[in-house]
Amino acid sequence: MPFVNMTPHVLNVFTDWSGVSDEPRRQEPLAAGESQVARAYNGWSTSPMPREALTLYPAGGCSLRVAQTFEPVGVLDGVALYQARYGAVETVDNATKAVLGGLPPVVEGTTYVVSGQALEAVKGMGRSDFAAPGELVRNDAGQPVGCKGLKVN
Repeated sequence: MPFVNMTPHVLNVFTDWSGVSDEPRRQEPLAAGESQVARAYNGWSTSPMPREALTLYPAGGCSLRVAQTFEPVGVLDGVALYQARYGAVETVDNATKAVLGGLPPVVEGTTYVVSGQALEAVKGMGRSDFAAPGELVRNDAGQPVGCKGLKVN
């Protein structure tokens, strides 16, 4: 199996973008010189919805959890600013929340799909077998329903 879903959620990866709608999801008036296609693809609206199949990866039995601390770095307009520092990375059983160990073993040909936070935490650990959900795909109500591919470090 090329991908192992190490999140507690079903992962819906949209894989066919050949039939992507270029219609914007909001109906605000276009700005002078703005095209509907540019608006849809330049982040003005939610991601365009594919019309084709997606790949489903069931929720895994384990997740990768990352310890995190926040260090204050200042205040801006009365709001505290922090930087996140990542600590230990643990594999956790999704049902019992029991810690099972650290990183999963390297398995040739396997990529572990983890949260974006976990992907950032393992970035400097010399492992290239992790990915996280890519750009979100949202339904008409703005709720995430999947992602466009996977992002890697």
